[in-house]
Amino acid sequence: MKVLIQTNERPNKRFLLTLGRDVTRDQVRKIVDKNDDNAMRLLIARSDQMTEVSSAKTGYPHVDFVV
Repeated sequence: MKVLIQTNERPNKRFLLTLGRDVTRDQVRKIVDKNDDNAMRLLIARSDQMTEVSSAKTGYPHVDFVV
């Protein structure tokens, strides 16, 4: 599962997280629905891989969630 995170601290930076197969869509929804400062950290902690995505690229890569 892939999640794209757009940060408020660095608006020109986006991060593409690749989550393991053991992470379900419902688990990600619960983390995102909390809508607190720790949601991004929890997603990063659960990710297998994190890649910086340039904001210059138009459109989103294929992702399951955008946060």
